[in-house]
Amino acid sequence: MDKEEYQRKMAELKANHTPAQAKAYRLIKPVFFIIAVIFVILFIALIVDSSNDQKPVETPIAKQPSQDKDAFNKLEAAKWKKFSNLTDCQLAYKIYSDYSPIMAELMNFAETKSYIAKQEAVNWKENTKLDQRVEALNNIYPSTYNVDYPNAIIAHGMNFAIGQYWRDIYFHVANAREDKPAVSEQTQLMQDDLNVLKSQCPNEFRGLSNL
Repeated sequence: MDKEEYQRKMAELKANHTPAQAKAYRLIKPVFFIIAVIFVILFIALIVDSSNDQKPVETPIAKQPSQDKDAFNKLEAAKWKKFSNLTDCQLAYKIYSDYSPIMAELMNFAETKSYIAKQEAVNWKENTKLDQRVEALNNIYPSTYNVDYPNAIIAHGMNFAIGQYWRDIYFHVANAREDKPAVSEQTQLMQDDLNVLKSQCPNEFRGLSNL
């Protein structure tokens, strides 16, 4: 196709376009341009956002309850191994002999004074290392007992009694408005337990009449 033929055809095409069509072409062209620009902006924003994503923080695997139980069972088994050669009454007496001096100190502190200041009670606990001594015994003796060791579990109840007795004392000195000795039902409960141990294990607990 020569130059004259090309110019003739283009002239025919332009002549066939109506003014409305020409106007539409002029409107559509910028719309397509705007759409193209929007897609480009969105594409760039997507790339920037993905590059700024941080690596997910790795959370430590939570220890399963079964793992805690297994560790506890192993610790208990190790404790029981140390006392495998003791009878129920022998173990009960050993436990009682270790915990009772702490209980006796607590009773002496609480019952021989007509008034105990709150800070005095706190200082006494710190100076006697009450918590540390009880915890040391807790690390020695088992926490669980089977039916073959009923007296040992009674003796081990002094572990709880000491803690509760201290809480009773602290509550008393922190709230009492009258000058009177701190009292706790734990002393009577421990005396009742001792009476049971004496009846169940007379050879081991012979001679012990009170706390």
